[in-house]
Amino acid sequence: MLRFLLNRWSLLCLAVLIAGVSGGAVAVGEHAATELRHGAETFHGQSILRAPGLDRWNELQESPKNNPGKAGRFGSAFHYDSFVYDKAASSPKVAGVVRRGTVLEVGDKVSGSGCTDGSWYKATPFGYVCTALGFHVSDTPSTNQYGVPPAKVSNHLPYQYSRVITKRAPRYYRMPTVQEEKQARRAMEKKGTTPEAVSSLMEGDYFLALAEKETRKADGVVFYRTIRGRFVRESDVELRNPDVVRGEEIGRDGWRLPLAIVYGEDRELLNVKGSEPRVIGTAKKHSRFVVEEELTKDGIAYVSGTPGAVRRDEVRMVRQTQRPNHDERDRPDRRILRS
Repeated sequence: MLRFLLNRWSLLCLAVLIAGVSGGAVAVGEHAATELRHGAETFHGQSILRAPGLDRWNELQESPKNNPGKAGRFGSAFHYDSFVYDKAASSPKVAGVVRRGTVLEVGDKVSGSGCTDGSWYKATPFGYVCTALGFHVSDTPSTNQYGVPPAKVSNHLPYQYSRVITKRAPRYYRMPTVQEEKQARRAMEKKGTTPEAVSSLMEGDYFLALAEKETRKADGVVFYRTIRGRFVRESDVELRNPDVVRGEEIGRDGWRLPLAIVYGEDRELLNVKGSEPRVIGTAKKHSRFVVEEELTKDGIAYVSGTPGAVRRDEVRMVRQTQRPNHDERDRPDRRILRS
């Protein structure tokens, strides 16, 4: 199950992924020409700061399985969550998580305890994987679906997602029989117990990652099999496509912090160099620019960059910050967002 709340705050979190590390910060994004990304376009005498789209996003992300001619050794993840460990030893710490169907380039086999009935391999770019704990290692960058399509790691989102639209819709361990589904539908209305095939009745906001469609032979009813191997009736969900919002790669094509991202709706793009702010165009929702100056005029705060200026309360600012230490993480007034 994938359960989360979609709102403009979470969309913003998806838009910019910042890792505050010593010596720099990183935001993931598309590569394009600098002049098209930092300046506003002119249309009918008005300046327009456009938001980036997903054009060329998929082509610019690359993994070993997209290079079938590449030579080497590769590890295919076959657990839903396959762990990459910090060392090849007993009781290692988890250094990363790889979704089922993803392929990693691995190095040489290494010796070490803790990988019973399997072998340790050095992973790229870091860590170690165990062939008995989630990875199949071979000399070709291919992946077995293991019952679900592999995660599309080069795409904006790795799977097809859906929202549950039927209140208390049943989710099944397997495809239910016609009689089991009738019993489950009665349980939805609190008119009886659920059959054993029911995993849960989904009440509230549920979002599911989907694998494939399957049809019940008895009556032709279509179900979706989820990434986690559960079943839900097709009519109980609606497909959700990814929002076009995305991030930027800090340090490339002139992008640097602080960065201002327009949120909520289109905003006025202003010239604040004179005595009074003057509207010169439109800053589209999710457009962004490098902040060169922060200023206040007549009690109103603005952020300004190459395309122009926008009111401070109409953008979200992305700034580099120090990574908190362990004591700061435990403070009740601190909330740490981990991706």
